[in-house]
Amino acid sequence: MPSSTDTTAATAVGAPTPTSTSTFGTGSMGSTTGANSTGSNMPSSTTPTTGATAATGSASPNADNTKNNKRDAHGSTLTPIDQGNSKSETDITASIRRGVVGEKSLSFTAKNVKIITTGTKVTLRGPVKSDSEKATIEKLAKNTAGVTDVDDQLEVKK
Repeated sequence: MPSSTDTTAATAVGAPTPTSTSTFGTGSMGSTTGANSTGSNMPSSTTPTTGATAATGSASPNADNTKNNKRDAHGSTLTPIDQGNSKSETDITASIRRGVVGEKSLSFTAKNVKIITTGTKVTLRGPVKSDSEKATIEKLAKNTAGVTDVDDQLEVKK
């Protein structure tokens, strides 16, 4: 049994001890007890990682979007940032997205196409795996209430 002067007994890993002066919410610790060298209470062995390398250990070899980024940089091509924010525009986009995601015949790639609504015009962008997927997504967009025009920029990638 610890003595009454032993202040380190029964404290959780990373928790401030009764003798430390911690300021919660700021990430600073008055004492180095419980904090690693970065000032975080997270054990250094569990430092989080992000991106593709965290899940797979290496970047995907086909992840280079440089050509697409250059094409989209000049501003004449619609991107998701051009999506309208009115209730009718977001409702149209959400309705099409529900239809695309709910369509069991579509690949995961096709379910991730960009759907951009400005006014009553819908622009579809991104890769699909077949002409059939392209036609299915275009049909879903055209049959959505409130849509008057569909600009199909989907690219078939095999």
